[in-house]
Amino acid sequence: MRLVLSALLVGFVAVGLIAVGSIQVANPTTAGVLAGIVVDDTGTAVTGAPVELRAGARVARTTVTDAGGRFRFENVVAGAYEVRASGLGFQTTSMSVEVLTDRPTAALRLVLVRPARIEADRAQAKAEALASAVATMARASS
Repeated sequence: MRLVLSALLVGFVAVGLIAVGSIQVANPTTAGVLAGIVVDDTGTAVTGAPVELRAGARVARTTVTDAGGRFRFENVVAGAYEVRASGLGFQTTSMSVEVLTDRPTAALRLVLVRPARIEADRAQAKAEALASAVATMARASS
């Protein structure tokens, strides 16, 4: 009887270890790496920028960029994701990406823009449109 109980106990422990091991180890054929860099609108790396890996509305993982603006998510299950970066004084930016089975994902480049820069670009576009309209009216009246 002791021999049967010992054999059953060893069997249960072995099954438990296999189950736990399968949860902890990602299958390399269904997991990939998403890596990239976060820069500002001048091309300078942004240090300490929060980066989110989102699956639909759910935040799957988060990280922070290193001193070179780089980030990395390992063991990402194949599927569609949004990578979102933000930073103090910048507008949040995002990029859609798909992780495919057995294929490397290209390095991502997320560009953070300062809201003041966006307003300056809008003002420039308005000024150019106004100048064009004035020039058109001047030609039409001559």
